Parts: sequence; C-alpha cells; structure tokens
Amino acid sequence: MRVRGFKVSSLPSFPDGDLIPERDDEEFDKKLKQWWDEVKVNLGRQTEQIEELKRRVASLEEKL
Repeated sequence: MRVRGFKVSSLPSFPDGDLIPERDDEEFDKKLKQWWDEVKVNLGRQTEQIEELKRRVASLEEKL
C-alpha cells in the first residue's frame, strides 16, 4: 500500500490536508480593475438613461 507524503506548512488547508491554492494577487487586482471599469461604464449609461427619462417626463408635463 502506498502512502501519500505530506509537507508541514503554516498555510491554511482543507480538512483532508490539501493546501488551499495560493492566490495570485496580480491577476486578482487585474480582474477587479476590469470589473470596476465595467461598473463605471454601466453607471454612466444608467445616468444618461435617467437624465433622458427626466427630460421626456418634463416634456410630457409641459404638454399637459
């Protein structure tokens, strides 16, 4: 019978002893920046749509 070897580590691990994969901070920062850029673009679009809606409502109110 073959026994799996082990390493002593201070890193967090799962209950079965497998180490949690190390996080790549650069890739995480890159993905977070891309996500935030998309959020800003979408918020800008939403702001434009709200302003257009306000103009249309004001136009309709003037006609009443």
